[in-house]
Amino acid sequence: MNRGGASVAERELQNTDKAIVNLMKEHNKLKRRLEMIQQPDFLLNLKRDLKTTQEEIKQQEKLKRQLKVDQLRREKKLDNLID
Repeated sequence: MNRGGASVAERELQNTDKAIVNLMKEHNKLKRRLEMIQQPDFLLNLKRDLKTTQEEIKQQEKLKRQLKVDQLRREKKLDNLID
């Protein structure tokens, strides 16, 4: 029975070692992320990218409105042709 107990203990140690390795990987990943966001230009770049994205959204909304107007005009023209 001791052999069985030793193998269980060994497996527990292996599992603990794997968990520690995984935790260290996660720690290093978070540490790199923290270093990245602490850089002075990170926030500036983030704000610039946000502004660019907001402008792109406005342009897409404008295009969507124009396409809807064009569609309504075509439908009205088609209705007039049918009548």
